[in-house]
Amino acid sequence: GLFLGIEFVRDPETRAPFPPEIPLGTLIGRRAMANGLITRFDPTWLALGPALVVTAAEIDQILSILERSIEEALHDLDWPAASRAA
Repeated sequence: GLFLGIEFVRDPETRAPFPPEIPLGTLIGRRAMANGLITRFDPTWLALGPALVVTAAEIDQILSILERSIEEALHDLDWPAASRAA
């Protein structure tokens, strides 16, 4: 089946992590659950594992919910990138 893991880092080039007081993976994972998407997550990553028979339309829906959840979590943090994500 399909499995996707996303690691959240402060700087993609250096892979510098976010400070511990910003558990971005947890914040996004909780938003995703509130928005109807079941994921696995911890403070630094999020994972998706849809069913083997997932359709293209369902993947589009998953990605839409994930994108909205990321934007909401960044907005909650008042993160500067939140304004660029929209």
